[in-house]
Amino acid sequence: MPPRKTLPKTRAKPKKPNNSFVLTDDILDKIRFMSRLFYTQQQMQIELGICHTTWIKLKKKDDRIERAMQRGELDTYHVAAATVVKAANNGNLSAAGLLLRTKFKWAPASQSTVVNVTPEVKPLPDSLGSDPVEASRIYQDLIK
Repeated sequence: MPPRKTLPKTRAKPKKPNNSFVLTDDILDKIRFMSRLFYTQQQMQIELGICHTTWIKLKKKDDRIERAMQRGELDTYHVAAATVVKAANNGNLSAAGLLLRTKFKWAPASQSTVVNVTPEVKPLPDSLGSDPVEASRIYQDLIK
């Protein structure tokens, strides 16, 4: 009996993640810059040209990625805070109010007063009667 012929393989093997990606200072600066612009991690992966599994492995292996992302967000925070302080120093009342409300937990007196409003309660009638039209009229008066 002749040897059995095998069918060609039709399924391609799944690609392995790119483990040859090297984390350099330039890439860390790029991550910090993207974090400064509030890129998501998925957008960073696309921009760097790496897959999700490679990104996760790099983050687990090297904590400099997490520090670069935190540093980028802090840079944006510092720029925004400095801009608000500078505007408040130049006499911008909106910036001064924002600074007082957020940093110093200040609230104007009109905003801190609590007004408690209780609705007027109407007494219920003893009976709605036997006439459905009259009962509907009484019900409508109660709702108003």
